[in-house]
Parts: sequence; structure tokens; C-alpha cells
Amino acid sequence: MFGKTLSRAGYFAGAVVVVAGLTSFGAAAKAAGKYVVQLASVKSEARAKDEWGRLQGRHAELLGDLNLMLQRVDLGEQGVFFRMQTGPFPSRTTAADMCRQIKAVRMDCLVRER
Repeated sequence: MFGKTLSRAGYFAGAVVVVAGLTSFGAAAKAAGKYVVQLASVKSEARAKDEWGRLQGRHAELLGDLNLMLQRVDLGEQGVFFRMQTGPFPSRTTAADMCRQIKAVRMDCLVRER
């Protein structure tokens, strides 16, 4: 892994919440923080939840304590997508550190400001 391992316990409880298009699972999702890490964008909420469960199971040491946050986006003719995100993180640096750790296990991600 890159640098230090993040302590996620202070940020997340591990569960879903909707704030202006964001759905997140768990009380910790309401915590202060304006950055999220996006893992994927899929066509249905059910598919997002299934994929999150699969990723958490496969990478429990990295994602096990994190919350799923879904952002519903309507792209017109392309349809509705659900952005799979986790967080919030207190800073862009913290979110970027998590994204680097995610990429180290061959998953893709990007940091977004919410």
C-alpha cells in the first residue's frame, strides 16, 4: 500500500443516506466532510447495492467499515445512473489517500467534491 493506512473508524459506521441526490447507508454518512471516493457508476440502485456488497466482501480490510453513498444522475437519453461512492472524507488529501489504496488492489476510483 501507499504510505500510511487510513484509520476509517472515525469516519464511517458501515451501512445507506439521501442528500440532494446522494443516498448513503449509515449515520456516519451525515458526518462533516465534503469529499467522496467514487468507485463506479451503474444503471440501477439494486445493482449498486449488490456490487458494493461484492466489493466489501472481496476487500473487507479496505472497504469493510465504509459506507455506500449513491448519487442518482439523469443523463437524458443515456438514462439514469447511480454513482457508487464512499465517504464522506474530511479532506481531498484523505480521500485521495483512500483512492490510492483502492487502486493498489486493482480497483478504479476517483475523488469527487460533493
